[in-house]
Amino acid sequence: MKLIHACLLLGLILPSTAWSQKDRPPEKPPDGGDQNRPTLGPAPAPSLNGPRSSTTTDPQKLNRMRKLFIESIDNLLSDKLMEGLAKTGRFRIVADIKEADGVLRGTCFDSHHLKSVHSEVFISDRVTGASIWQD
Repeated sequence: MKLIHACLLLGLILPSTAWSQKDRPPEKPPDGGDQNRPTLGPAPAPSLNGPRSSTTTDPQKLNRMRKLFIESIDNLLSDKLMEGLAKTGRFRIVADIKEADGVLRGTCFDSHHLKSVHSEVFISDRVTGASIWQD
């Protein structure tokens, strides 16, 4: 008799636990990663015309510009711009503003609390001060 009760008890318990496991949603990986996260879509292809955020106000003046004076910008951005522009060979970086065709000015705000950097860079005509390019 005890054997029959034990078999009946096992017969009721085992199927109920298996059935309850089927109804549970699948568990997420322990690292919290979800393989089907929403995205903004595929990354856009690189542009051959430069960054998409820049604005060229006067393309003819920008094409004619050969010598560029770079003013001092916070967070050593001016030094990095000098190195990068010198490597490209597109502009000759000059030390005297009177020798330059254009002037590169800008700002660079570094927020340690927000862990972000916001920068703005402008190229303007040395004589008239008119904007030629900005990003």
